[in-house]
Amino acid sequence: MKHVSISLTAILILSAVAFGGKGYLLSKRPVFHAGDVAVVESFDRSVMEGVTPDSKTVQSKTDVKKLRAVCEVLKTDADGTILEFRTKITSLLRKITAASSGRKPIIRKMELADIYVTFRRKEGKYRADTTSVRAAGGLTASQVYTLKDFLDNYESFPTYPEKDAPLLPTGPIAVGQTWKPTQAKMDAWGKLNPSVKEMNGQAAAAEFRLESVENDLATIAGKLELTATLGDQNVKMTPDLSAKIDLGSGHWKRRAMKLRFSVKTPEITMTFDFQKKLEAVFRKGKGKVSVLPEKLHDIGWKSPGEDRNSYKDPANGFSLDIPKGSQAGPVQPNNPTVAKFRTPDGVSVAVTRVKLPVPMDVEDFIPSILKGMKKNMPTYALSKRTSLSLSGNVPAMLLDALSKKAAVRMFTVLAVAGENLLSVTSGSPAGNDKLVEQARKIALTLRVFKPVRKALPAGEK
Repeated sequence: MKHVSISLTAILILSAVAFGGKGYLLSKRPVFHAGDVAVVESFDRSVMEGVTPDSKTVQSKTDVKKLRAVCEVLKTDADGTILEFRTKITSLLRKITAASSGRKPIIRKMELADIYVTFRRKEGKYRADTTSVRAAGGLTASQVYTLKDFLDNYESFPTYPEKDAPLLPTGPIAVGQTWKPTQAKMDAWGKLNPSVKEMNGQAAAAEFRLESVENDLATIAGKLELTATLGDQNVKMTPDLSAKIDLGSGHWKRRAMKLRFSVKTPEITMTFDFQKKLEAVFRKGKGKVSVLPEKLHDIGWKSPGEDRNSYKDPANGFSLDIPKGSQAGPVQPNNPTVAKFRTPDGVSVAVTRVKLPVPMDVEDFIPSILKGMKKNMPTYALSKRTSLSLSGNVPAMLLDALSKKAAVRMFTVLAVAGENLLSVTSGSPAGNDKLVEQARKIALTLRVFKPVRKALPAGEK
């Protein structure tokens, strides 16, 4: 195999010479040391727009994120591969604007600052250690959502994106020359990319070109061909990618992506437009890591353990521990109520899920929830409300109430996970302490997770 590898390298060198220019090696791997730092600025913008056949815009949504961060290498192995690094979110601004025909646009702004989190390498990937999160103070539900979104999509040290590095050629390339990564490399890239994985996507092909080399800084540009699942359709996407790489050190100084595509149905055409840009400045450290500032609050959380709840609804993103022998009640399609149960002892349980136009906080819903309860049950009286954090650090609130006329004790757990509001309400006769406790315990077993999309069979549209 060794002579085959040498032969392939020789072919690449000869092809670069034949192309008429000097060959440059793009795949150099940086060597890191404890204390090395990368200062990062990034900008993400996504726009979604729905237009009817008569060219009327019926819905739109714009999501803008601006990040400033400092990443510091904490630990490396003998080869200079990063094992741990810490990120300080200096500032993260997110603004979401949602609009639909006939309604006033809803704008939500979220801001994070001075938050620290450690990333650890495992199985070739970097994962946020959520138990390490430290901040100057507590976070609201919308801030937690913003932080989780950041952590879920931050998979590498800024100046060396390991998931993208395999797409580079292993041999010299001349300015103006193109190359195509093998399908095996494309498959490996797709598995490491969280966005592709979330959309049940597959990387089909790619082609890149070395545009220029100036002062040892290489500029690369190219296209990817992806297939992904959105709703009930398989969609083809061709994002434009570009990068600037320091040939001397192997550090990536700039990355950018642009993508635009549409999904059509007889009723509406949905158009999606994405832009991403990241710039990073690498600073060599002195072999020592910095110390965290004093008086930071520990706001970390453990990853959710095994979900042992008896009832799971992946499509709606929740689970509950319902007693054996409970009877499921009927629910209507396209209705906020997604599940109903009645336990053998007579405790009633109902679960609702509402899709929110923008991320919100639990407290935002309390007035409307209480108003709705009193409309349906005029004698509804709230006795107590308690803030909670469900498994996986999902902000929630427990409402303990009594319907005096019906003599029913009711427990409602409200949980906000990003743009989903989930609630479970359980009720029992007010005078039966055993059933009251059963109702309370059922409501508190609520677990919330990201709804799971169904993958389509290959070739199906």
